Amino acid sequence: MPETSSTPANRAVFLSYASQDAEAAKRICEALRAAGVEVWFDQSELVGGDAWDQKIRKQIKDCALLMPIISQATQGRREAYFRLEWKLADERTHLMAKGTPFLLPVTIDETGDHAALVPDSFLAVQWTRLPGGETPPVFCARVKALLGGEQRTPDGRPTAPPRGTGESLTPKAHRAWLVPVVIGLVVVAGMAWWQPWKGHAPLAGPAPVAPSPAAELREKVKALIAKPNGVREDLDTATSLMEQVVRLEPTAVATWVQWVWLDLAYIDFNGDRTPSRVKAVRDHLAQAAGLAPDDYEVRLAQAVVLMHQDNWNSAMVAEAEPQLRALLRERPDDGRVLLQLSWCLHNLGRHEEQLQLLDRAARLPAFAARANFNRMLALFYMRRFDEAELIYTKMPPESRPYGATIVAASILCFWHGDLESARQVMDGMPPSALVDDEAGCMAFFVHFWRRDYDRALAVIRRIAHDHLESPLFAGPKGYLAGLALAHAGRIEAAQAEWRAAMQIVEQGLLAAPNDQAMLEFKIRLLAGLGDRAGAERLWRTTVELYPRNASGMRAITAVNLGLPDQAMDLLAAQMKSPDWLWSAAFLRLEPELDPLRSLPQFQAMLAAAEADPNLSPKARGAAKKPATP
Repeated sequence: MPETSSTPANRAVFLSYASQDAEAAKRICEALRAAGVEVWFDQSELVGGDAWDQKIRKQIKDCALLMPIISQATQGRREAYFRLEWKLADERTHLMAKGTPFLLPVTIDETGDHAALVPDSFLAVQWTRLPGGETPPVFCARVKALLGGEQRTPDGRPTAPPRGTGESLTPKAHRAWLVPVVIGLVVVAGMAWWQPWKGHAPLAGPAPVAPSPAAELREKVKALIAKPNGVREDLDTATSLMEQVVRLEPTAVATWVQWVWLDLAYIDFNGDRTPSRVKAVRDHLAQAAGLAPDDYEVRLAQAVVLMHQDNWNSAMVAEAEPQLRALLRERPDDGRVLLQLSWCLHNLGRHEEQLQLLDRAARLPAFAARANFNRMLALFYMRRFDEAELIYTKMPPESRPYGATIVAASILCFWHGDLESARQVMDGMPPSALVDDEAGCMAFFVHFWRRDYDRALAVIRRIAHDHLESPLFAGPKGYLAGLALAHAGRIEAAQAEWRAAMQIVEQGLLAAPNDQAMLEFKIRLLAGLGDRAGAERLWRTTVELYPRNASGMRAITAVNLGLPDQAMDLLAAQMKSPDWLWSAAFLRLEPELDPLRSLPQFQAMLAAAEADPNLSPKARGAAKKPATP
């Protein structure tokens, strides 16, 4: 029975046991506390009364983990207070998402789960045998990993969470419209081709035994994630399979490692950084690390998750580099590590080293195709478009991944300004692919720049969710829908979309009141909805908040507000940016810049861009265009 604790509720373990097992429970409690885990435990038992009962109910509701201690003593007591505790814990699980760690059953004798008198939810999770309550350090480490966050030593000092189990992958502020995160499209387009979830090829040895049913299901999950042209439904199918795997092999390290890769696939393919997804990848990694912290596959998963923290934050990427290099020393021919390390170096700006690693991976037959594709992506972000195009033209059309198609369309649209060829490339993708954010947003901008606003609207409306997350656009879908409608002259319909978009923006600002991207969206939406004064006030506020953060999004906002001088200054600054989007084609074709086109200074800027080899393919020497399907 627990005692009152001052530790935050979401960091505590609740011990539930029969009175006959008090000594064993005490040993478990002492071991956990010595390891820095807060435990709710009380030997006084049956103090009784409504106040005591309410305290117990509240602690079961608030604790992070409930640890039922199961024994022959509990088997022999068909009516006891601990059974109410177990019932309350079971009811709490009904409100939790599948895979959420909460129940951690412990058996202290030979009592097995096959005949245990426990709620069904207790049978769906892994049991641990602690004979007589003897608790080894590895079990304490596993509990700490499941708890996550900061734990404390017995003298009160904070201890770091196990590798890969901290508050990682926290949702970041929304990326600015048309200002891509460099690594974003690389990950989205290339995830299926890295295939880090595939295990290293085994060394030669005895004939392999037949795989277990769980192993066969994991292989199906790997195949679904690894499809070069997979869609969201494939990941949903993989999730259903993983739920079966957990029921079959809940204590297998491979089970939890595989689920980490599935979580990362959701994040990379679909921009799914919802709190539930963030928590899932953290919890699944903690499960794996708790079972085998030194396992090679676990450490690889930890390094990859570390790189994903804070949306590929450079500090986290730098921290991942030595971990990946250590793995590579262990297995120099593991192409997965070579590819991961190459993107680590890319995000640190060490591009030539990245290309060398990709060359090394390309010499491994199993990784040659993936390394070739990743080289295309790397060259794209280095603005070596002609070399990237050449790789694309050599890819067999029937085996081109969707990511390569999106990159090819990006080069055609934003570099060459060849909108008709870009349209043909995007039209070659099946409708099922265009419902994902990355492909859907690319198709939208191709049609928007072609000024085919009806097709742009149709494309964006096929995407089911209301908030989009892609390298090209991160924000409310209704903003883009309203943009197409407004340019088509359908103002009332546009404003209806913008009112819906405003609700999403306001929700985002509740969570992050100074998020620049959301503030910029709000300015535009206010202006589009007729609140010019409100838009101008908020404009002045954002300029004060971010005086030196002159994003390309702000340049478009200035155009919307009828501030041509500020817009020109912001565009001039952006044309010096190394980002791949900014080009002469952007100035020449972006419909949002139409109000500036008659200005002499804009015409001079466009002429200068057309003559700049960093901004114009004509000035650079007109590289070959990718062949259309």
